[in-house]
Amino acid sequence: MLYGCNNAHNNVGMEGATMRLQNGETLTMEMRPERAVLKIWLFTKCIPAAFIGGFLVFWAITFFGTILSPGADIAPSETVYIHPTVPVAILLAGLAVIVIFIAALIYISFLQKTYVYTLTSKRVNFQGGILRYRDRSVNYDKIHNVEKSQNFFERMIGLESIWVHTAGYSGPKKKAEIVFEGLRDVGDALAEINKMKQSQSLKN
Repeated sequence: MLYGCNNAHNNVGMEGATMRLQNGETLTMEMRPERAVLKIWLFTKCIPAAFIGGFLVFWAITFFGTILSPGADIAPSETVYIHPTVPVAILLAGLAVIVIFIAALIYISFLQKTYVYTLTSKRVNFQGGILRYRDRSVNYDKIHNVEKSQNFFERMIGLESIWVHTAGYSGPKKKAEIVFEGLRDVGDALAEINKMKQSQSLKN
């Protein structure tokens, strides 16, 4: 979606995310990740969180259960002994997996709605998050490289990402300072970033 804004301090927001424009800055493009990105987050966020949580519940119950009730010491050596806490741990771990999975699914459905990717006449901006809200901008003259990326899951459902690299950035995402993920077609956005990057380079 393309927007033109001439108000120096115009607030542009969708579903809670608001970007405050600087003096002389105009909004050129605003994007949101597709709902299909939830299919990716299902495998990369929900399922790992659920099984890690279930494992921790199982480990905690069996660990502290054997400490508080060390019944294995009196078991006959010719029999296979199962500590009484094991069946309880398996049951509660299974319930934990289900509960955490559902909670994570609800969480990512709201998380996707908070993500806003913005291009202005001066910078690239990302806003979004629930537990940890992020508002990160990079001026075009600070961009070292911008590229289109597709991981395995994105290729499967036809989504793409934009990775914005700056010199010296040492954060996650393979040193990409800003990542626009879950987009259906990044061609227009890539062209706009490269155009503005080149324009800023000529000015400098």
